[in-house]
Amino acid sequence: MNDIISECKKIPAQNIRKVGNKFPGLKKIASNPVISKVLKQMYKVGINRIHRIYDIIGSVEDFYPEDEVLIAIYKLREIDFITITGTHSDILFVTDPTFAHTLGVINTFPGKYDVPKTFQVDDGPFQLSLPFL
Repeated sequence: MNDIISECKKIPAQNIRKVGNKFPGLKKIASNPVISKVLKQMYKVGINRIHRIYDIIGSVEDFYPEDEVLIAIYKLREIDFITITGTHSDILFVTDPTFAHTLGVINTFPGKYDVPKTFQVDDGPFQLSLPFL
């Protein structure tokens, strides 16, 4: 059992090395409060899920107007964090699930990693983690 635990503890660091080149682009735009809110909503629903753009807009419309949310979504596409598809270009999903989950881990443990304050979740971790990590 200890071998399994020690191997699992290595995974976040290994993934950070694999996808580390993607962090600077996201960090640069994640300080934008609209982008941060969109990302938080995607993690709240489930980052690995398929999302509808108008569901995301509806979930943050009390905070930001639709055009600002659409700009935020398209900025995430520009850095290749998400892929937009669908007949009406209204469906999106993360382009690199490993990167998205690694980002979730570093936001679950913000003290261990350098993440923008605006991107840290106020209402709990981005995702569940195994108790021994």
